[in-house]
Amino acid sequence: MVVDAAAAEEAGAAVSAHDALAVVEIASPSARATDRKLKPALYTAAGIEH
Repeated sequence: MVVDAAAAEEAGAAVSAHDALAVVEIASPSARATDRKLKPALYTAAGIEH
């Protein structure tokens, strides 16, 4: 996850989805369907554009 530096400093260990600028998934064979179908929709709903 790429997060704005100021948001990362304020958040500590947990960062809110609205502070995420981009998320990268490494698709595993056992979770490929979830990684490619479900998660992009969840990221979009959370306002993560990339």
